[in-house]
Amino acid sequence: MRTIQIDLLPKVFPSGEDFHFSAFSDPSLEVGGDYFDFIKTRRGTIAMVIADASGKGVPAALLISQIHAAIRTEIRHDLPLGQILVNVNELLQKEEITDKFATLFVADYDPQTKVLRYANAGHNYPILISHEGDTELDRGGLLLGAFRDVAYDEGEVQLQSNDILFLYTDGLNECINNNDEQYGEGRAVQLIKEHHLLTAPEIQQRIVDDVHEFAAPMALQDDMTLVLLKVS
Repeated sequence: MRTIQIDLLPKVFPSGEDFHFSAFSDPSLEVGGDYFDFIKTRRGTIAMVIADASGKGVPAALLISQIHAAIRTEIRHDLPLGQILVNVNELLQKEEITDKFATLFVADYDPQTKVLRYANAGHNYPILISHEGDTELDRGGLLLGAFRDVAYDEGEVQLQSNDILFLYTDGLNECINNNDEQYGEGRAVQLIKEHHLLTAPEIQQRIVDDVHEFAAPMALQDDMTLVLLKVS
């Protein structure tokens, strides 16, 4: 099962002359309930996804596998992002998966215009870090699979040179140390600001190292996934 799950994750991340993606995922068990994805569209844009299924282990991984296939199918149909989430939520409702739900954030980045469209299904708000300040991408609706007839709003932001978009699952911000303190997303944001001149993979590694140092000697209690988009 772990091999199948690893095969779902992209091995090469999209990049261009003025943008670079980076991503990292670390399951707390042999298999986990986090995932991320990058999908090139027919319009020349790049769709990105990050998700976190309820629970852990095989049941969560199976749910993520189902969502992964559904999202890829819907994106290839070139539907609005809000409608994609509506369709995936309806699919999960039809499957009648008891007590299984997921948070998910999906976005579509146009490298030509630097416009990012997005919709959020109950996921931790991604944070856009720019010279104008920090912006949480909060437009969307409820998590997937829990409720029927959910509508999802779409948001849009214009990215600028030197902007960094930070996506993460709650295994990062809810990471606990020996003093029962949470890591929190603010600590990661501060690291990004301090090291914004580094490449996306280098910034990512600084965050991952800091989380593990914060938690040591304890092991991570939940799956941790993060995705970075850096615009040059």
